[in-house]
Amino acid sequence: MLSIFHLLQNKIVLWWLLIVNVFGTIYGYYWYGYQLEKTEPHFIPFVPDSPTASLFFLFCTDWIFI
Repeated sequence: MLSIFHLLQNKIVLWWLLIVNVFGTIYGYYWYGYQLEKTEPHFIPFVPDSPTASLFFLFCTDWIFI
């Protein structure tokens, strides 16, 4: 468990997490675009397997840098 905390304190690892999740989120919105178009906007955060979850992770990762 201590190695995970040590790993997450490394700025290079956090940058890679940020970069990979940016591309994954963009591709996820492309992949699930048809499903998200049919979903009412106030339900989008609750769609399972939605790229919105990785978008929230991006916000959290970005918050760590601040």
